[in-house]
Amino acid sequence: MGQYTQLTQGKRYHIYALMKAGFSQTDIAKEIGVHKSTICRELEKKITERKKAQDALQNHLKKSMLLAQYSRDIICLHEPDGKYKYVSSACKKMLGYEPEGLIGKDPYELVHSEDIEGIQKESYERVLKGEHILIKGVGVRESRGGALLKSQGVLA
Repeated sequence: MGQYTQLTQGKRYHIYALMKAGFSQTDIAKEIGVHKSTICRELEKKITERKKAQDALQNHLKKSMLLAQYSRDIICLHEPDGKYKYVSSACKKMLGYEPEGLIGKDPYELVHSEDIEGIQKESYERVLKGEHILIKGVGVRESRGGALLKSQGVLA
């Protein structure tokens, strides 16, 4: 059995480029001058790394969703156009809205008309740049009778 030589980063990039181009493992091994089993091990290693990363991401997402779901604060995610993508269950307790009923809606439908321009002017561009913005004293329409509650929050 021959001596194993660790692949350089350049050879690894070469392997992945040839795989994307449709070369077989045998052809790649010949091209870069290693045994086919070396190519196989490298690809298995990459698949394992990718699987671990995907599992870690899924675990993180589950924890984040649990935190959002059981938080007393309203937590929401928005589409690029601003419409609700996710709204935590605290929305029902605090404002009387079913979270599912807000998905796809414009959040400005809930904000008092006098506060909309200020929010847009002060925060919209900054949020798009990735800045976290604290919004204080915004009137939010409650579902039960339309009362306005003064609210504050962080846009991130």
